[in-house]
Amino acid sequence: MYAIRPSAAWIWGDGGCRGYAQMVARYPEIPGLVNDTVREEGIAGHWVAHKIGQGFIVPEGTEAPNSVEVDDKMLDGALMYVNDIRTRSCGHPAYMETPLPAPWIHEHCGGTPDAWSWNPLTRTLTVWDYKYGFRYVEAFENPQLSIYVSAILDYLHKVGAIVLDGHSEQDISVDIVIVQPRSYGADIVRNWKAKAAMLRPIWNRLRAAAIEAAGPDPQLRAGPHCLDCSARAHCPAAIRASLVALDVTSRSVPVDLAPEAAGDLLRRLIAAQDAVNTMVTGLQQQMVHAISQGHQDPNWTMGNGRSSTIYVEGGEAQILALAKVMGVDITKPVRAKTPLQVLELMDPRLVNRFITKTPGARKLVPFTERSLRKALSQ
Repeated sequence: MYAIRPSAAWIWGDGGCRGYAQMVARYPEIPGLVNDTVREEGIAGHWVAHKIGQGFIVPEGTEAPNSVEVDDKMLDGALMYVNDIRTRSCGHPAYMETPLPAPWIHEHCGGTPDAWSWNPLTRTLTVWDYKYGFRYVEAFENPQLSIYVSAILDYLHKVGAIVLDGHSEQDISVDIVIVQPRSYGADIVRNWKAKAAMLRPIWNRLRAAAIEAAGPDPQLRAGPHCLDCSARAHCPAAIRASLVALDVTSRSVPVDLAPEAAGDLLRRLIAAQDAVNTMVTGLQQQMVHAISQGHQDPNWTMGNGRSSTIYVEGGEAQILALAKVMGVDITKPVRAKTPLQVLELMDPRLVNRFITKTPGARKLVPFTERSLRKALSQ
Protein backbone atom coordinates (compact mmCIF):
# COMPACT_ATOMS: atom_id res chain seq x y z
CA MET A 1 0.00 0.00 0.00
CA TYR A 2 1.57 3.26 -1.12
CA ALA A 3 1.30 6.24 1.23
CA ILE A 4 0.79 8.71 -1.61
CA ARG A 5 -2.04 7.33 -3.70
CA PRO A 6 -2.82 8.48 -7.27
CA SER A 7 -6.55 8.02 -6.59
CA ALA A 8 -6.28 10.84 -4.02
CA ALA A 9 -4.15 13.12 -6.21
CA TRP A 10 -7.09 15.50 -6.62
CA ILE A 11 -6.82 16.04 -2.83
CA TRP A 12 -3.06 16.21 -2.19
CA GLY A 13 -2.08 17.38 -5.66
CA ASP A 14 -1.81 20.76 -7.32
CA GLY A 15 -3.56 23.37 -5.14
CA GLY A 16 -4.86 20.77 -2.68
CA CYS A 17 -4.22 19.64 0.89
CA ARG A 18 -0.61 18.49 1.18
CA GLY A 19 -1.21 17.09 4.64
CA TYR A 20 -3.95 14.69 3.53
CA ALA A 21 -1.78 11.55 3.26
CA GLN A 22 -0.21 11.99 6.71
CA MET A 23 -3.51 12.93 8.36
CA VAL A 24 -5.42 9.87 7.07
CA ALA A 25 -2.48 7.66 8.09
CA ARG A 26 -2.75 9.11 11.59
CA TYR A 27 -6.56 9.01 11.70
CA PRO A 28 -7.71 6.15 9.46
CA GLU A 29 -11.36 5.36 8.87
CA ILE A 30 -12.83 3.34 11.73
CA PRO A 31 -14.12 0.03 10.28
CA GLY A 32 -17.87 -0.39 10.47
CA LEU A 33 -18.70 3.27 11.07
CA VAL A 34 -19.14 4.43 7.48
CA ASN A 35 -22.13 3.00 5.64
CA ASP A 36 -21.23 4.27 2.17
CA THR A 37 -23.59 2.51 -0.21
CA VAL A 38 -22.23 4.27 -3.32
CA ARG A 39 -18.66 3.29 -2.48
CA GLU A 40 -19.63 -0.33 -1.82
CA GLU A 41 -21.52 -0.42 -5.13
CA GLY A 42 -18.42 1.00 -6.81
CA ILE A 43 -16.26 -1.77 -5.36
CA ALA A 44 -18.76 -4.36 -6.57
CA GLY A 45 -19.00 -2.66 -9.97
CA HIS A 46 -15.21 -2.82 -10.39
CA TRP A 47 -15.23 -6.50 -9.41
CA VAL A 48 -17.90 -7.24 -12.03
CA ALA A 49 -16.01 -5.31 -14.71
CA HIS A 50 -12.76 -7.10 -13.91
CA LYS A 51 -14.39 -10.55 -13.98
CA ILE A 52 -16.11 -9.84 -17.31
CA GLY A 53 -12.88 -8.42 -18.71
CA GLN A 54 -11.14 -11.68 -17.79
CA GLY A 55 -13.77 -13.66 -19.70
CA PHE A 56 -15.97 -14.80 -16.81
CA ILE A 57 -19.77 -14.75 -16.86
CA VAL A 58 -21.33 -12.89 -13.93
CA PRO A 59 -25.09 -13.58 -13.68
CA GLU A 60 -27.44 -10.97 -12.27
CA GLY A 61 -28.01 -11.61 -8.57
CA THR A 62 -24.44 -12.81 -7.96
CA GLU A 63 -23.03 -11.62 -4.65
CA ALA A 64 -19.78 -9.67 -5.00
CA PRO A 65 -16.97 -10.30 -2.47
CA ASN A 66 -18.14 -7.25 -0.45
CA SER A 67 -21.66 -8.80 -0.19
CA VAL A 68 -23.27 -6.36 -2.67
CA GLU A 69 -25.72 -8.03 -5.05
CA VAL A 70 -24.92 -7.59 -8.74
CA ASP A 71 -27.79 -5.94 -10.62
CA ASP A 72 -28.50 -5.26 -14.28
CA LYS A 73 -27.09 -1.70 -14.10
CA MET A 74 -23.75 -3.03 -12.87
CA LEU A 75 -23.67 -5.52 -15.73
CA ASP A 76 -24.60 -2.87 -18.32
CA GLY A 77 -21.89 -0.51 -17.03
CA ALA A 78 -19.25 -3.23 -16.98
CA LEU A 79 -20.06 -4.23 -20.56
CA MET A 80 -19.76 -0.61 -21.74
CA TYR A 81 -16.36 -0.40 -20.06
CA VAL A 82 -15.06 -3.73 -21.36
CA ASN A 83 -16.35 -3.07 -24.89
CA ASP A 84 -14.54 0.28 -24.94
CA ILE A 85 -11.31 -1.43 -23.87
CA ARG A 86 -11.69 -4.01 -26.65
CA THR A 87 -12.44 -1.33 -29.25
CA ARG A 88 -9.64 1.11 -28.39
CA SER A 89 -6.95 -1.52 -27.74
CA CYS A 90 -7.27 -2.64 -31.40
CA GLY A 91 -6.34 -6.23 -30.62
CA HIS A 92 -3.29 -5.36 -28.51
CA PRO A 93 -3.05 -6.71 -24.95
CA ALA A 94 -5.01 -4.82 -22.32
CA TYR A 95 -3.86 -5.12 -18.73
CA MET A 96 -6.46 -4.80 -15.98
CA GLU A 97 -5.86 -4.11 -12.28
CA THR A 98 -2.06 -4.33 -12.46
CA PRO A 99 -0.28 -2.54 -9.56
CA LEU A 100 2.57 -0.24 -10.59
CA PRO A 101 4.92 2.13 -8.74
CA ALA A 102 5.18 5.75 -9.88
CA PRO A 103 8.78 6.48 -8.84
CA TRP A 104 9.18 9.65 -10.88
CA ILE A 105 6.34 11.26 -8.93
CA HIS A 106 7.63 9.93 -5.59
CA GLU A 107 9.20 6.79 -4.17
CA HIS A 108 6.10 6.32 -1.97
CA CYS A 109 3.65 6.87 -4.84
CA GLY A 110 1.99 4.08 -6.78
CA GLY A 111 -1.34 2.46 -7.47
CA THR A 112 -3.41 0.19 -9.68
CA PRO A 113 -4.68 1.46 -13.05
CA ASP A 114 -8.07 0.01 -13.91
CA ALA A 115 -6.83 -0.87 -17.41
CA TRP A 116 -4.17 0.13 -19.92
CA SER A 117 -2.96 -0.90 -23.37
CA TRP A 118 0.12 -0.06 -25.44
CA ASN A 119 -0.11 0.01 -29.25
CA PRO A 120 3.48 -0.14 -30.56
CA LEU A 121 2.37 0.50 -34.15
CA THR A 122 0.79 3.87 -33.44
CA ARG A 123 2.88 4.43 -30.29
CA THR A 124 -0.30 5.11 -28.34
CA LEU A 125 -0.81 4.44 -24.64
CA THR A 126 -4.47 4.19 -23.62
CA VAL A 127 -5.36 4.31 -19.92
CA TRP A 128 -8.89 3.65 -18.68
CA ASP A 129 -10.54 4.51 -15.39
CA TYR A 130 -13.91 2.95 -14.56
CA LYS A 131 -15.98 5.13 -12.24
CA TYR A 132 -19.25 3.70 -10.91
CA GLY A 133 -20.04 6.64 -8.66
CA PHE A 134 -22.24 9.63 -9.43
CA ARG A 135 -19.72 12.43 -8.90
CA TYR A 136 -18.53 13.74 -12.29
CA VAL A 137 -14.89 12.98 -13.07
CA GLU A 138 -13.06 15.06 -15.70
CA ALA A 139 -10.78 13.32 -18.19
CA PHE A 140 -8.89 16.48 -19.19
CA GLU A 141 -5.59 16.69 -17.29
CA ASN A 142 -6.90 14.12 -14.78
CA PRO A 143 -4.22 13.96 -12.06
CA GLN A 144 -4.84 10.33 -11.09
CA LEU A 145 -4.56 9.03 -14.65
CA SER A 146 -1.65 11.37 -15.39
CA ILE A 147 0.27 9.61 -12.61
CA TYR A 148 -0.71 6.23 -14.06
CA VAL A 149 0.60 7.34 -17.46
CA SER A 150 3.94 8.21 -15.83
CA ALA A 151 4.03 4.84 -14.06
CA ILE A 152 3.19 2.85 -17.20
CA LEU A 153 5.70 4.70 -19.38
CA ASP A 154 8.36 4.04 -16.75
CA TYR A 155 7.42 0.35 -16.80
CA LEU A 156 7.51 0.19 -20.61
CA HIS A 157 10.94 1.82 -20.54
CA LYS A 158 12.24 -0.74 -18.03
CA VAL A 159 11.03 -3.71 -20.09
CA GLY A 160 12.56 -2.26 -23.26
CA ALA A 161 9.32 -1.49 -25.10
CA ILE A 162 10.12 2.23 -25.37
CA VAL A 163 12.96 4.63 -24.65
CA LEU A 164 12.38 7.65 -22.44
CA ASP A 165 15.06 10.24 -23.11
CA GLY A 166 13.21 13.54 -22.81
CA HIS A 167 12.54 13.68 -26.58
CA SER A 168 10.70 10.44 -27.41
CA GLU A 169 7.71 11.59 -25.32
CA GLN A 170 6.88 13.98 -28.15
CA ASP A 171 6.10 10.99 -30.39
CA ILE A 172 4.09 9.02 -27.82
CA SER A 173 0.34 9.59 -27.87
CA VAL A 174 -1.73 9.25 -24.72
CA ASP A 175 -5.46 8.56 -24.59
CA ILE A 176 -6.98 9.03 -21.12
CA VAL A 177 -10.46 7.48 -20.96
CA ILE A 178 -13.11 7.80 -18.25
CA VAL A 179 -16.04 5.37 -18.34
CA GLN A 180 -18.74 6.48 -15.88
CA PRO A 181 -22.17 4.89 -16.42
CA ARG A 182 -23.90 6.80 -13.61
CA SER A 183 -22.63 10.30 -14.31
CA TYR A 184 -26.08 11.45 -15.40
CA GLY A 185 -26.22 14.49 -17.67
CA ALA A 186 -22.74 13.81 -19.10
CA ASP A 187 -21.30 11.46 -21.71
CA ILE A 188 -20.76 7.99 -20.26
CA VAL A 189 -17.42 7.68 -22.07
CA ARG A 190 -15.19 10.73 -22.31
CA ASN A 191 -11.51 11.00 -23.11
CA TRP A 192 -8.56 13.35 -23.49
CA LYS A 193 -5.87 12.82 -26.10
CA ALA A 194 -2.44 14.42 -25.85
CA LYS A 195 1.21 13.80 -26.51
CA ALA A 196 3.07 12.41 -23.52
CA ALA A 197 5.29 15.50 -23.53
CA MET A 198 2.19 17.62 -22.77
CA LEU A 199 1.83 15.80 -19.46
CA ARG A 200 5.29 16.85 -18.30
CA PRO A 201 4.06 20.08 -16.58
CA ILE A 202 1.36 18.06 -14.78
CA TRP A 203 3.93 15.52 -13.61
CA ASN A 204 6.22 18.30 -12.40
CA ARG A 205 3.46 19.88 -10.29
CA LEU A 206 2.40 16.51 -8.88
CA ARG A 207 6.02 15.62 -8.11
CA ALA A 208 6.47 18.88 -6.18
CA ALA A 209 3.19 18.29 -4.34
CA ALA A 210 4.16 14.70 -3.46
CA ILE A 211 7.55 15.81 -2.10
CA GLU A 212 5.80 18.36 0.14
CA ALA A 213 3.12 15.81 1.14
CA ALA A 214 5.82 13.41 2.32
CA GLY A 215 7.76 16.17 4.08
CA PRO A 216 7.94 16.93 7.81
CA ASP A 217 5.27 19.66 7.96
CA PRO A 218 2.88 19.51 4.97
CA GLN A 219 0.32 22.30 4.68
CA LEU A 220 -3.30 21.52 5.56
CA ARG A 221 -6.00 23.08 3.41
CA ALA A 222 -9.78 22.80 3.85
CA GLY A 223 -12.10 22.38 0.89
CA PRO A 224 -14.67 20.05 -0.72
CA HIS A 225 -12.16 17.22 -0.44
CA CYS A 226 -12.58 17.23 3.36
CA LEU A 227 -15.76 15.17 2.95
CA ASP A 228 -13.60 12.27 1.71
CA CYS A 229 -11.05 12.59 4.53
CA SER A 230 -11.27 10.31 7.58
CA ALA A 231 -9.22 12.84 9.59
CA ARG A 232 -11.54 15.82 9.10
CA ALA A 233 -12.79 15.80 12.71
CA HIS A 234 -9.17 16.16 13.89
CA CYS A 235 -7.90 18.58 11.21
CA PRO A 236 -7.18 22.16 12.33
CA ALA A 237 -7.87 23.53 8.83
CA ALA A 238 -11.26 21.81 8.57
CA ILE A 239 -12.23 22.87 12.09
CA ARG A 240 -11.30 26.50 11.39
CA ALA A 241 -13.29 26.44 8.13
CA SER A 242 -16.38 25.12 9.90
CA LEU A 243 -16.11 27.77 12.64
CA VAL A 244 -15.82 30.50 10.01
CA ALA A 245 -18.92 28.99 8.36
CA LEU A 246 -20.82 29.26 11.64
CA ASP A 247 -19.79 32.91 11.88
CA VAL A 248 -21.00 33.58 8.33
CA THR A 249 -24.38 31.95 8.92
CA SER A 250 -24.95 33.96 12.11
CA ARG A 251 -24.78 37.33 10.40
CA SER A 252 -27.90 39.22 9.38
CA VAL A 253 -28.62 39.45 5.65
CA PRO A 254 -30.26 42.45 3.94
CA VAL A 255 -33.51 41.56 2.19
CA ASP A 256 -32.97 43.80 -0.84
CA LEU A 257 -29.66 42.39 -2.07
CA ALA A 258 -28.56 43.28 -5.58
CA PRO A 259 -28.31 40.22 -7.89
CA GLU A 260 -24.49 40.38 -7.87
CA ALA A 261 -24.37 40.54 -4.06
CA ALA A 262 -26.97 37.77 -3.76
CA GLY A 263 -24.95 35.55 -6.07
CA ASP A 264 -21.75 36.16 -4.12
CA LEU A 265 -23.48 35.51 -0.78
CA LEU A 266 -25.04 32.31 -2.14
CA ARG A 267 -21.60 31.08 -3.20
CA ARG A 268 -20.20 31.83 0.26
CA LEU A 269 -23.11 30.18 2.06
CA ILE A 270 -22.87 27.02 -0.04
CA ALA A 271 -19.15 26.84 0.77
CA ALA A 272 -19.99 27.37 4.45
CA GLN A 273 -22.69 24.71 4.29
CA ASP A 274 -20.22 22.23 2.80
CA ALA A 275 -17.66 22.99 5.51
CA VAL A 276 -20.20 22.49 8.30
CA ASN A 277 -21.62 19.29 6.77
CA THR A 278 -18.12 17.89 6.45
CA MET A 279 -17.41 18.43 10.14
CA VAL A 280 -20.85 17.11 11.13
CA THR A 281 -20.32 13.75 9.43
CA GLY A 282 -16.81 13.42 10.83
CA LEU A 283 -17.87 14.23 14.38
CA GLN A 284 -20.87 11.90 14.10
CA GLN A 285 -18.54 9.01 13.30
CA GLN A 286 -16.26 9.97 16.17
CA MET A 287 -19.16 10.08 18.65
CA VAL A 288 -20.58 6.75 17.43
CA HIS A 289 -17.19 5.14 18.01
CA ALA A 290 -16.79 6.76 21.45
CA ILE A 291 -20.26 5.70 22.64
CA SER A 292 -19.75 2.17 21.30
CA GLN A 293 -16.58 2.04 23.45
CA GLY A 294 -18.54 2.93 26.61
CA HIS A 295 -18.45 6.75 26.62
CA GLN A 296 -21.56 8.32 28.20
CA ASP A 297 -22.22 11.65 26.56
CA PRO A 298 -24.54 14.37 27.94
CA ASN A 299 -25.62 15.38 24.42
CA TRP A 300 -25.76 12.17 22.37
CA THR A 301 -26.76 8.53 22.62
CA MET A 302 -27.45 5.65 20.24
CA GLY A 303 -30.92 4.85 18.91
CA ASN A 304 -32.47 2.59 16.27
CA GLY A 305 -33.35 3.74 12.78
CA ARG A 306 -36.44 2.71 10.87
CA SER A 307 -37.05 -1.05 10.77
CA SER A 308 -37.34 -2.98 7.50
CA THR A 309 -39.80 -5.66 6.45
CA ILE A 310 -38.02 -8.34 4.43
CA TYR A 311 -38.45 -11.91 3.20
CA VAL A 312 -36.91 -14.68 5.28
CA GLU A 313 -34.36 -16.82 3.49
CA GLY A 314 -36.21 -18.66 0.72
CA GLY A 315 -39.45 -16.87 1.65
CA GLU A 316 -39.83 -15.00 -1.62
CA ALA A 317 -39.88 -18.22 -3.67
CA GLN A 318 -42.35 -19.81 -1.24
CA ILE A 319 -44.73 -16.85 -1.49
CA LEU A 320 -44.50 -16.80 -5.29
CA ALA A 321 -45.47 -20.50 -5.38
CA LEU A 322 -48.30 -19.96 -2.89
CA ALA A 323 -49.65 -16.96 -4.82
CA LYS A 324 -49.63 -18.98 -8.05
CA VAL A 325 -51.72 -21.72 -6.42
CA MET A 326 -54.18 -19.12 -5.07
CA GLY A 327 -54.36 -17.26 -8.36
CA VAL A 328 -53.02 -14.01 -6.90
CA ASP A 329 -50.71 -11.92 -9.10
CA ILE A 330 -47.93 -10.55 -6.89
CA THR A 331 -45.17 -10.43 -9.51
CA LYS A 332 -43.21 -7.57 -10.96
CA PRO A 333 -41.51 -8.18 -14.33
CA VAL A 334 -38.97 -10.50 -12.66
CA ARG A 335 -39.44 -10.68 -8.90
CA ALA A 336 -42.21 -10.65 -6.32
CA LYS A 337 -43.55 -7.38 -5.00
CA THR A 338 -42.18 -6.03 -1.73
CA PRO A 339 -43.17 -7.81 1.50
CA LEU A 340 -45.43 -4.91 2.53
CA GLN A 341 -47.25 -5.05 -0.83
CA VAL A 342 -47.65 -8.84 -0.50
CA LEU A 343 -49.21 -8.40 2.95
CA GLU A 344 -51.84 -6.13 1.39
CA LEU A 345 -52.65 -8.57 -1.42
CA MET A 346 -52.65 -11.88 0.49
CA ASP A 347 -53.93 -13.16 3.81
CA PRO A 348 -51.24 -12.31 6.40
CA ARG A 349 -51.97 -15.56 8.22
CA LEU A 350 -50.68 -17.45 5.18
CA VAL A 351 -47.57 -15.41 4.44
CA ASN A 352 -46.39 -14.10 7.81
CA ARG A 353 -44.03 -17.04 8.30
CA PHE A 354 -42.20 -16.05 5.11
CA ILE A 355 -41.74 -12.42 6.16
CA THR A 356 -39.84 -10.88 9.04
CA LYS A 357 -39.00 -7.44 10.35
CA THR A 358 -35.41 -6.38 11.00
CA PRO A 359 -34.56 -3.56 13.42
CA GLY A 360 -33.23 -0.34 11.96
CA ALA A 361 -29.53 0.37 11.99
CA ARG A 362 -28.11 1.93 15.11
CA LYS A 363 -27.60 5.67 14.71
CA LEU A 364 -26.61 8.74 16.71
CA VAL A 365 -29.55 10.60 18.28
CA PRO A 366 -29.71 13.61 20.65
CA PHE A 367 -29.77 12.75 24.35
CA THR A 368 -32.74 14.72 25.72
CA GLU A 369 -34.61 14.86 29.00
CA ARG A 370 -37.07 12.38 27.51
CA SER A 371 -34.15 10.02 26.75
CA LEU A 372 -33.01 10.34 30.36
CA ARG A 373 -36.48 9.59 31.75
CA LYS A 374 -36.78 6.57 29.47
CA ALA A 375 -33.34 5.29 30.53
CA LEU A 376 -34.19 5.69 34.23
CA SER A 377 -37.51 3.88 33.82
CA GLN A 378 -35.88 0.77 32.38
